[in-house]
Amino acid sequence: MIAKRIWAAIGICVVASFTGCRVEEELAAFSGGDVSVPTMVSVRAVSETEVEARFGDEVRLVDARFSPANGGEVIPVNVAPVGRGDDGLWAVRFPLGRQTQLGVPYLLEGTVEDSRGNTLSFAVPVTAFNGRVPRLIMNEARFAYASPRVEFIELLALTSGNLAGVRLENAGNEDLPAYEFPATEVAAGDFIVLHYRTVEEGIVDETEKADASAGADALPTARDFWIRCERAPLPKTNVLLLVERAGGAILDALFVRDKELAAWPTEALTQAASRAVAEGAWGPDGSPSSSVSLEGASPTRTLGREPGAVDTNEAADWALCPTKKHSPGSPNAAREAARSAAREAAR
Repeated sequence: MIAKRIWAAIGICVVASFTGCRVEEELAAFSGGDVSVPTMVSVRAVSETEVEARFGDEVRLVDARFSPANGGEVIPVNVAPVGRGDDGLWAVRFPLGRQTQLGVPYLLEGTVEDSRGNTLSFAVPVTAFNGRVPRLIMNEARFAYASPRVEFIELLALTSGNLAGVRLENAGNEDLPAYEFPATEVAAGDFIVLHYRTVEEGIVDETEKADASAGADALPTARDFWIRCERAPLPKTNVLLLVERAGGAILDALFVRDKELAAWPTEALTQAASRAVAEGAWGPDGSPSSSVSLEGASPTRTLGREPGAVDTNEAADWALCPTKKHSPGSPNAAREAARSAAREAAR
């Protein structure tokens, strides 16, 4: 029998209100052990009163504890084995004795045992389930950098709700593959800007007041959030997915490229593109030829949607703005203005 104790750090990052710089899901082992011990693959809240953990093989629960990560009353937890899913993983559900609260980080601790008697002890942070995710679209994006103008993705809220747990997945960057928003109330029509570098003083995440942060592109008309990294965070060949929560449905997608490509250069991009097409978030297909060209983009020529246009989930929804008409945190320049600027430049 082999026993292994781990601290399972899933999705830990500055941007998710935990410490760290790497945003991808990972398991950090604190002690050695044989590879035959049970393997935890993922943990996520599936409702306000239930958490699901997935393991590499069949396990039984020895004990479990669920509580606020920063201290507080332990929430009673039960166990309801689900069995093996289509993905081959063994799922275990943990019904909770009461609802979780948005904005409160939780910790699931426990021990599982496999059929050979090998055990795995774990302690995993869990983001509370958000049942009030607003309808969101990506509305503007900057992929070029010239300090203090940093790369950003702007979102537009089409309905009111809370951003807690909403993820912006960045398939082109294996070191920064996802950002998870903290609990923040938004109203229909609000702009939310995720800045991909932090190069100025006075930068804060605007979870409460929209005018709290400094920054050249931080306007009081938008909620600004910041990634604490400084090196090429937003590749120009990319598939961006806006997802309602970890493992949840895609809300919006954006494919971009900076040159002609016959195929996506990485498996991560290929898989993200296929997923977006399968869920109806992008079309007509998942090839690089269906993406938006970034030719001519610059720090002051951003990619944006036509204000008020119908979202067709295709490259035609997007166009570069006229020079110096970038507008993070405010309505985009009309596409006709972009056409006029192009005609002037061609003369």
